[in-house]
Amino acid sequence: MHKLPFNTNATPAPQTANEKLFAGIAAQDMSAVKEALAEGADIDAVDANGDPALYVALQQDNKIIPYILLEEGADPVLPDQRYDAQLMRDAASFGILSALEKLLDAGVSIATQPKDDPLLHKAVLGGHAAVAKKLIAAGADVNEQGPQGSALRAAMGAYITGNNAECVKIVLDAGADPYLESYDHSHGGTISDLESAKGRDADIRRMVEVAAKRFEFFVALDGRDLRKMKQLLEQGISPDVRDPAGDTALMRAAGGGFDDGVLLLLEKGADISLTGAKGRTALHKAAAGPSVGVAQQLAEAGASALARDEEGKTPLQYAERATMAASPAVRTVIRERYEAELQAVVDKSMHVQTPVKTMPRLRIKPRGKQP
Repeated sequence: MHKLPFNTNATPAPQTANEKLFAGIAAQDMSAVKEALAEGADIDAVDANGDPALYVALQQDNKIIPYILLEEGADPVLPDQRYDAQLMRDAASFGILSALEKLLDAGVSIATQPKDDPLLHKAVLGGHAAVAKKLIAAGADVNEQGPQGSALRAAMGAYITGNNAECVKIVLDAGADPYLESYDHSHGGTISDLESAKGRDADIRRMVEVAAKRFEFFVALDGRDLRKMKQLLEQGISPDVRDPAGDTALMRAAGGGFDDGVLLLLEKGADISLTGAKGRTALHKAAAGPSVGVAQQLAEAGASALARDEEGKTPLQYAERATMAASPAVRTVIRERYEAELQAVVDKSMHVQTPVKTMPRLRIKPRGKQP
């Protein structure tokens, strides 16, 4: 009886964890990939052709293995940019923040094809709050329409089917239109979805209703609808309500030169000292704005012309650079306020540092020769 010849063509079993990783990818065996990683395989290992494991996995039919590699920390920035869009979709859909951040840092676009859900929609549908925040910070439009409507509707749908309410709050805080329903911008969208949430969580209903009023308020402010603004303030909207950029209503009205709006907000107790985007106050906004009346109102209300924004600039510096028709008059108002505040600081300093009997007489005329 003859012995069978030794099969010299048999593939030797992988010896290292990295070899096992590539063998698992080639076999589309998720368990083998996970086992190799558990044994210490380098997540960014390259094969004989110099291709990273993630790149090799993306060329296979199994779409879960790339997700496994991404979740384990594989570098998503590949030499072949054909896979950038897919990797962005996976990062948003599965909530892999580290991968998303690396792709954004590499300059990969967040834009999607018209028939695809925007990345923000994918993130909120999965309840991935951190990814949703990152996408919004990267410029995602919270009111962009996808095949299923707006991001807010996607977040509401996810909430109703079991996710938490955090993504709803995130898109609302970013300025989502609570009435936006579909491509034709018909009304009744997310507001009409509230009935589905009723009974699950009263907080979500209040959250959307408050956002709806806030949205209406800024629409009224931008449209200079004083009657509607008064109505919403009476219904509980705060005079210090902020827009998605972080500016208060007073800042927005001041920047737009809305005299009556500024007066109304001041009457309702708006805080003139609050700062918004880039640390600017309402007076910073007015300084570069088109209305001397607004600047005068804010100055008389006690707004500080000495306040500095994140760039270290005062309202006076903005006024001095402004080129609008009203700019010279605005500049005069703010300069007077600036000088008055500065003098008050000097006076206070002199009072603190100098005894009364020897204090210099700033701005005090002599009363004549003393006996």
